[in-house]
Formats: sequence, structure tokens, C-alpha cells
Amino acid sequence: MRGMLLRHRVRRARRLRLPRQGLLTRPEALATTGCVQFIAGGRLARLLQAGEDWLTHRILAYAKRQQFTRYTSTLAEAWRLSIRGLTASLLTAIECYRSVPELGPEQADGSNAVAAFALLEAQRHRARGVSLFMFLGLYKYYRQSYLDWIEQAPLSLAERRLGVAFVGRVFDRIEIALCCEWTSKPEAELLRELQNTNRTVTNEKNAYLTVFESVLAPVLLLDAEGRIETLNHAAAKLVRARAAPGAAYYGEEGSGSQTDTWHPRGQPVAALFPWLPDTHALLADPTSGSVVECTVADERGPRVFEARASRLVDVSEKMIGTVIVLNDITEHKALAERLDGLARTDSLTGVNNRRHFLELAELEYVRARRYSRALSVLVVDIDHFKLVNDTYGHAVGDELLTALARAMSGTLRAVDTLGRIGGEEFAMVLPETAGDQAVLAAERIRLSVGRAVVPTAVGPVCATVSVGVATLEGSDHSLDDLLGRADGALYRAKALGRNVVATASPGRPPLPSPWRSSFASESAAGPDSSANVAHGRLRSA
Repeated sequence: MRGMLLRHRVRRARRLRLPRQGLLTRPEALATTGCVQFIAGGRLARLLQAGEDWLTHRILAYAKRQQFTRYTSTLAEAWRLSIRGLTASLLTAIECYRSVPELGPEQADGSNAVAAFALLEAQRHRARGVSLFMFLGLYKYYRQSYLDWIEQAPLSLAERRLGVAFVGRVFDRIEIALCCEWTSKPEAELLRELQNTNRTVTNEKNAYLTVFESVLAPVLLLDAEGRIETLNHAAAKLVRARAAPGAAYYGEEGSGSQTDTWHPRGQPVAALFPWLPDTHALLADPTSGSVVECTVADERGPRVFEARASRLVDVSEKMIGTVIVLNDITEHKALAERLDGLARTDSLTGVNNRRHFLELAELEYVRARRYSRALSVLVVDIDHFKLVNDTYGHAVGDELLTALARAMSGTLRAVDTLGRIGGEEFAMVLPETAGDQAVLAAERIRLSVGRAVVPTAVGPVCATVSVGVATLEGSDHSLDDLLGRADGALYRAKALGRNVVATASPGRPPLPSPWRSSFASESAAGPDSSANVAHGRLRSA
């Protein structure tokens, strides 16, 4: 019996003893021929490389759940860089060890290529004031992310166990190395490291503040409640003309002995920028690209701004706010108005050009037709204008055109429309005017032009005009018809000696060619027995 018990104790002791040199450990026992190929053959390396996106989102999810993101960025790309660094370390371990890298008594340091990335990250985080406890806490979740990736991979049981053992042991080696590095520096050197980091951060802040203050466009940074967080120099000058750069950030020195501690932080936008209309609309949906145009007067006069808002691009999800940029479009607005004026007016005389006159005339024609209202048009031609150009030159001709356009404009009502539709030809639209009233208006224009004496470099020059009048009739199916009848009356006025007002008879067909395309030349004018003529006195139609 005693011998049986002794043999049982020996066998039990053999089972509990550590394996002798040359015997297989548990991970090594798992490393069968097929499993060896899983590491040495590159299958584990390919698996790790393929998991970059999955691992990035996994560690970010762990970090958010455990609230590590309160102290670091939530930008996925920042976490992706860490995953790439750790994956590179694992790939280096595969090349170095080819099997599970068991631990030995040697001390890991920065010369260990497998731990090099983690050591560098440890140095950076320690310099930023991160504690070892916090760093190792997050490091454990990096390790867990890689183990999760292997666990969910389509592997055999033996391959999965070997992969978990390999990755876990590599993370163990890295952890030992970074702990040695973290605790290796004396306190004085750690203090210098923090001071250097603080100077670097301060310089970075000053660089960004310099850029912010140097932006020529006024910029407002608002907090989550829409209140002012800070302003750049251009924006501060809209509120305080003598504001110094950085005044809104640091407070500014007053001109006297007192310190002017002006800090706009926390103030509503309307308190400093009351001329900014409907800022709530800008803040409601700043991603929609909404634009508000506003005007403010300063020492340089009225200035027009285009306000655009956008949400802060916050990579750490700690800052919620809005940026409003005010683009000064004063000169652009003035230029656009000048261009619009050039597109609508005749550059010489300042009255409506042909295109804009026809647009306005069409509106009046449609309105008169819709509401059955009276409408008349006048077509005016300066008599013998070619002779003026040939005798005195085109410069004198231009002066004469401008003066006569001014004289005609002075005789019209505010509701009437005047336009230059040819070289020396003008046209007018008279709303709510028909029959004798239109003839009276035409006669006033003829007399006003006849009395005008234009002083020029060659002496005073005067001219007369011929006028054709047409009133809207039922037979006019378009504005072209109405203008064509007025043009026909003008031909009659010229044929009868010029300096005459002639009216078109009702029902007279318009000219064969469209009035908008061209005016008939004076040589094409012939008798028109249906036109009534007034010469020097008014005659009934």
C-alpha cells in the first residue's frame, strides 16, 4: 500500500512540474505543422493588415464607452494612425519570432523594434501630462480590440488560440517595455519635458491666434448657445474702431492709465452687431449654406457684408459652436450695380437702352391688355441728325443727343418710359394715356426739343424732332403691332417735312417687318394717307 501511494505522488508531482527544457509549452503544443504556417506562413500577418478599418472603429468605440475621449480626439483618422503603428509592431514581431514570443529575464528598452512604436507613444503622452495609469488603461483596450478581431475571424480553433496567444504575448512585451521607459526618467527630467511641451503648445496656440487675427474678413466664433466666444481683429474693429489685435482674446490696454478689460465673451451677437439681421436663421441650420446680406455704416461710409455661418469642425467632440464669417462685398455690390446699370441704360444719354426699353414696354402692354387700360407709344427721330454729325463732328453729335434726351425726359411723367432705340431714334411708353392726351404729350416733347439750344465747342446747336403716335387698339395683337403703327406715323411726319407730330389711324396694319428687328430707313418712307398730322399746332385725330 505504501508503495502504491508513493508511485501516485510521483506521478502527480510530474504532472505539476514545469516542463523541462526541450519539452513543449501549451502554446507550443498548439503549434502543429498547420498552425506553424499560420504565423510563419504569413496568414496571421494578412489577417492583421486586413483589419485596419474594423480595429479603428473598435478601439474608438471602447474609448468612447470608457470615456477616454474626454481627454483625446474622436477623429477616426487619429486612432487609425495608432492602429497602423501597433499593427506594424505585430508584423515586426512575426518576422522576429515566427512563434509565440515568450518572456525572458532580459529587460526591454527602446532598442526593441517590436516595442519602438509604443515607446514613442508613451514618451509623447507622458510629455503631455498623461498618467501611466490612464495610458495603460487605454492600452488594454487596444489589446482587447486586436483579440476581438482574431476571435471573430473565420479560423480553426487551434489557429484562433495560437493567434490570441501570439498577439497577447506581443502586447505583454510592449507593455513591459513602455513601463520601463515611463519610470526610467528622474522627476527633474520629467518636469523639463512637461515645460518643453507647454512651450510648444503655447507657441502653437499663438500661431493659430496670429492667423485668426490676421484674417482680413471679420470672423465671429459663437458658443453652443449662440453667444460670442471670441472675435478676430477685423470683427473687433467693427465694434471698437481703435481695437488692437488680440483685444477680444486678451483684453486691451486703454489710452489712459486705466486698463480697458474689454472681453466680448458671453455677449449676444445682437448686443455688439445689431445690424446683423436674423442671426437665428443663420444659427438654425448653418450647414444649409444660408447667406444674410447686411449693411453697416462706419467712418468709411456704408459697407455691405455677406454673412455666412458654419458649424465648428470639432475633432474631439468637446466644442460645439458656430463660425460666422462676414465677407465685405461693398465694392462687389457697387460694381454689380454699375454693370446692371450699363446693361439697362444707354451709356451716352443715360436713358433706357433698346433691350431694357422693350422689356419695360412689354410689361406695360401686358398690363394694359389684362386690365383694359389705355396705352400709347411715341417714336421720335431727330431731324437731319446725320447732317449735324457731318458738319460738326460726332463729338458735337453726342452732346446734342445727350441734351435732347434730357429735354425729352424732363417733359415725361414718372410713370412714363423713355428709351434710345437707335442712333438718333427714341421711343416712349405712356401708360393710362390715349388719343388727344398722347398727341398733347408728343407736342410738348416736340416744342421742348425745339427750344433746346446746346452749347458746344463750335457754338450753339439746336435741332427739331419728328414724332409718331399710336394708341393701343383691339387690332394690335402684340407690342410689335403697336410700335409698328407708331413707326408708320413717324414715316408720315418725315414725309410731310419733319418737325411734325403725326398719329396712326385706328385699324391701320403695322409695318410688314417686325419692329423689334430693325427700323426702316428714311428712304423707305412714303405717303401714309391714314396718318393725321399736326405741324406747329394740334390737330384732332
